[in-house]
Amino acid sequence: MNNIFIIAFIFLVWGILFKSYLISVDISILAIILVFILALAFDKHLSVLFLSFGVFLTGYYLAVPKQNGKISNKPIFLECKVLSYPQVYYGKYKFNCFILDSEKSNLKHREITVISDYNPKIFSNIYAFGKIKEKYGNLRFYVKKPFIKESKNEKLSFFLKIREYLKENFEKNSLNDQTLAVGSALIFGDRSYLDIETKKAFIDTGLIHLLSISGLHVAIIIGVLIFILSFFSKKFAYIFTIIFLLIYPWAVAGFKVPVIRASLMGVLYLYSKKRYLAINPLNLLFFVAFLFTVLNPDTIFSLSFQLSFVAVFGLILSKEILNVRLNNKYMQYFIQSILVSFIAALWTAPLIIHNFHKFSPTSIFATTFEVLILVPYLFLSVLNIFSLFLIKPLVNLMDEIGLIFIETAEFFDSFGFLSTDLTLNKIEVILFYVILVISTIWLKRYKLIFMSGLFLILLVLARF
Repeated sequence: MNNIFIIAFIFLVWGILFKSYLISVDISILAIILVFILALAFDKHLSVLFLSFGVFLTGYYLAVPKQNGKISNKPIFLECKVLSYPQVYYGKYKFNCFILDSEKSNLKHREITVISDYNPKIFSNIYAFGKIKEKYGNLRFYVKKPFIKESKNEKLSFFLKIREYLKENFEKNSLNDQTLAVGSALIFGDRSYLDIETKKAFIDTGLIHLLSISGLHVAIIIGVLIFILSFFSKKFAYIFTIIFLLIYPWAVAGFKVPVIRASLMGVLYLYSKKRYLAINPLNLLFFVAFLFTVLNPDTIFSLSFQLSFVAVFGLILSKEILNVRLNNKYMQYFIQSILVSFIAALWTAPLIIHNFHKFSPTSIFATTFEVLILVPYLFLSVLNIFSLFLIKPLVNLMDEIGLIFIETAEFFDSFGFLSTDLTLNKIEVILFYVILVISTIWLKRYKLIFMSGLFLILLVLARF
């Protein structure tokens, strides 16, 4: 089956949602194994049926029921493993942690954001008392300082030392605090250095996603590496880029889930090109989503995952619409960039409005211009990574482009097109996506209508 992971992911999610919100009972792992054995025993149709049911049961087995009612205000105990590099957060440290043990059994094996006065090492285990609060639909654990204890974990210490060495060199040779803040976000995945005014400009213009390393950044880095290595053989360029993508999330980008997800997709894509394999991009997307959801079922409830997934899904579904051919290559690239920005904004808009109750139509045009600046910035960042940020003029040239990157966001923010107090409930979000999928499939045959209607829709969005 060409689309086996699309089906597998759908049934896995159904299993997780069924246990999370409907019925929660204990099932044996042996029962799931038996279902998979039956899938091997039968022919085509019955095999697919049992395989799908087995995946559904796997999702059900892995899921944790959602808490009902208010979160308790009493301090609780947690033991968890630190999964990300701690970032400065209003005078404290913020990091992601995987819960290993807790007096609240329904919190076990879930990922949580920890806010603490203590700065732990990544991949270490921490033991703490604190209070749990909910923010933007995600759980946060606020640690009481006197009760925290760290159990050291020296795994991957070599990669951690590389990252710290690169950051120290960048800090020494960067032009100023502003360029250091942008570089820390775009290269090392740490936005804690950004001042409030800069953050606000990117938030209000809908460009804040460009300050988080994700699929777009990884795609540009892949293109940059392939270009730099073009004087070598194609096989060497692919192998070198694959190795870089395997190291990049650990040693540079802060071990963030979106970076790991995007890097894995890049590795699989390059491997398929190296082996001359015809891989369905949708199936590849669903495979990566399936893998991360099996490892952490709470992934499907993460807003960052949802936004990146629907954006890539929408772009893959719209690839024929994006296939614009013009005599002028620069105009063709510009039109395609606007279309990519528009489609990504259109597919992510319902989730943004539902969660944050605001939307900025300027992001559609602003993203295009910012990406044009981001490409040379990331090109130089790759060169700086390989030169260990020791060549000051090269670092400063990248910094100058970083300043233009900030000024462009502030320029679009000056238009003041941000719309607030918008609302979309869950039913309306689902209905929006159903209509969007149907419309995209239909519009593949009517690209001219789509492109002529593009500016009309932009005007409507601007009237929000």
